Amino acid sequence: MDNKKKARIVLDLSGGDWGYGPNLEALSLISGEEEIEFELICVGEPVPWQERPSIELVRSGNRDPVRVGLELVRDGYADAFVSVGDTGNIVGNAAFILGKLENISRPALLASIPTIHKTPALLIDVGATPRATTQNLVDFAFMALIYAKNVLKWQEPKVSVLSIGEEDYKGTKETKEANSILRELMPNFTGNAEGNDIIRGESRIFVCDGYTGNIILKFAESTKNFFKFAIKKASLKNARAKFGGFLLEPYLKEFFDAFDYARYGGAPLLGINGVCIVGHGRSSPVAIKNAVIQAKRIVQSNILEQIRELSW
Repeated sequence: MDNKKKARIVLDLSGGDWGYGPNLEALSLISGEEEIEFELICVGEPVPWQERPSIELVRSGNRDPVRVGLELVRDGYADAFVSVGDTGNIVGNAAFILGKLENISRPALLASIPTIHKTPALLIDVGATPRATTQNLVDFAFMALIYAKNVLKWQEPKVSVLSIGEEDYKGTKETKEANSILRELMPNFTGNAEGNDIIRGESRIFVCDGYTGNIILKFAESTKNFFKFAIKKASLKNARAKFGGFLLEPYLKEFFDAFDYARYGGAPLLGINGVCIVGHGRSSPVAIKNAVIQAKRIVQSNILEQIRELSW
């Protein structure tokens, strides 16, 4: 896509655990930006609806807004679809309406995971393909690498397959075979990684099946509240601890920000014939806004073309 052309992003206003509220608040945040670098198309039946410049409403009537939004992308009226609705419904409809890329065995959801570094790691898959074959895992690795280089602008990030041990002979039949293939085909592949390697961030991309990835993602999402609880509990032990907690408070903000999933937006669904972002059902307005911005960045990259050209 021509970078000078404004991306047209579809947002499902009805998606999420709290319905229209957070999505409409996200629109207010987007409208408050000094310059909107994309055109936004909303689908759903919001009541009431406030007209906003550069934001169009397509009423879905009795139809599923997810289907309506994805059809707008399929028909070329829009460039990307964003929703924080039910993951299974979005993934299933995206694969059916937009279609799977012919050279990709299965689609995959890619998520950002906090690390001890300033930048997160990438985890693929986190729920689109619960039981992955060897071919699926290899496809996931190459798609994630293309995303990292073209959207995040990472230079030759290291890639690992998640397993139960670092040794090549450990793991399932599928992870061991994927390990062997990736060692031959991907120069920056480092082999197996264990779960505790993710937060250390020695590799930047971690590959697994969607069952494993979804469990890791949900656990990682709980860490921010756990750390806050642990620090608060420790600071209440005595006056000295309370004073120490008070002194640390300004410095802890940066730490907690790294574990704030609102900053990452959502999970792009890779391997389909279009751009689709799936957000968490409990996404805040900030997270939804960032998911829309994330979609714009993907549209303005050339990852779809590069993924279409993948072969191994």
